[in-house]
Amino acid sequence: MLLFKEMGCKVYDMGGLTDDENIRRFKLGFGGDIVPVYSGYEAQSLYGSILLKARNVKVKLTKGIL
Repeated sequence: MLLFKEMGCKVYDMGGLTDDENIRRFKLGFGGDIVPVYSGYEAQSLYGSILLKARNVKVKLTKGIL
């Protein structure tokens, strides 16, 4: 991070926040801003739509939502 600072970088993406309190505290300790970011998938074909729906069902099953 010091190298990036020396190179003049003004923004550093620390990645997403986590439920792990130690990691969360570490990342927030730099004093940056929390920025909401959209992350998702968009199908471009019928085949892609079917695969995306299957993926969504799998994720919900894994999380115990279905």
